[in-house]
Amino acid sequence: MRLPKIVGAFCCCLAALGQTETAGSVAGSVLDPARAALAGVTVEARNTQTGTDYKAVSSPAGKYTLAQLPSGKYDVFVIHSNYRPFVRRGVEVIAGQSAPLEIQLSSNAGLLGTLGEMQAFAEILANRPPPPQGPTPRTPDGKPDFSGVWLVSPSSVKGPARQPDLLPWARAVYRERVLSDYKDKPSARCLPELPGFLARWPIRIVQSPKILVTLRMDDVISAHQVYLDGRSVPKDLEPTWQGYSIGKWEGDTLVVETVGLNDKTWLNMFPHTSQLHIIDRLRRPDLGHLEVETTYDDPESFQAPFQTKIVNLLAPDEEVEEYVCSENNQYTEHVRTN
Repeated sequence: MRLPKIVGAFCCCLAALGQTETAGSVAGSVLDPARAALAGVTVEARNTQTGTDYKAVSSPAGKYTLAQLPSGKYDVFVIHSNYRPFVRRGVEVIAGQSAPLEIQLSSNAGLLGTLGEMQAFAEILANRPPPPQGPTPRTPDGKPDFSGVWLVSPSSVKGPARQPDLLPWARAVYRERVLSDYKDKPSARCLPELPGFLARWPIRIVQSPKILVTLRMDDVISAHQVYLDGRSVPKDLEPTWQGYSIGKWEGDTLVVETVGLNDKTWLNMFPHTSQLHIIDRLRRPDLGHLEVETTYDDPESFQAPFQTKIVNLLAPDEEVEEYVCSENNQYTEHVRTN
């Protein structure tokens, strides 16, 4: 009567032994930009053949071990709101061995941007002359005149980024976008981005007493209207790519409210719903500077509203040139499709 139990235990031992022989691990430390240990950071690995995900959390000393990984290649990644996403692709796991991998996280790129975008902007801005000096220009009715061509300041590019605290579904979408190298970003297929005053590429503002128009030369050239004639937001708006914007003056600050957006655009790399509500506060303290404080609120995507602050510099030597994205769209040839 004891024999079945012995046989059963023996089989279990063989199964465990087989699992040990075919499994390996990835181990190392998680470090911050100053190379200090980071505790409580989730490290994830995805088997590139099966798509199976594995997780580990770094110890108080910053150590982590992704154990019991079947042999194969893995994408190892960390997605943390305080740092740039870390992705190391093709880490090879061999049965019975531990693959070492040190994970040093980097500070967030400025402007909600990805690392590649920020480097490109920084190179463009590095050798630009300083903006012209002088008093704030004003319209005949005494309001600050925001008209001109603007480019974002180097300090805004290099500063730490603010990121939304995402709800679980939105974080899962963001995670997949990181792992796919943002291959489905709408602008990669010549579709519009969100409206706004972030002048990553030249942006022209044309202002009159009743309307303010922006002409942006991002991945897709776009024009957007901000109504200054005192109207209210219409009821039952049909969602659109650029939404509906009205502006009201609070002293020398123009407060622009944008609603009626669809859910097809990306907030850089973050998802949002049609409930996204954007408020921009524009100030021009002098001739050469345009300060923009933006609040993003989407209760269906974000845990709480979050803000960004940038400074654009007047760029009188720049122009917003014609750009037809679909005419020479080579970007999609370079994105990951697997």
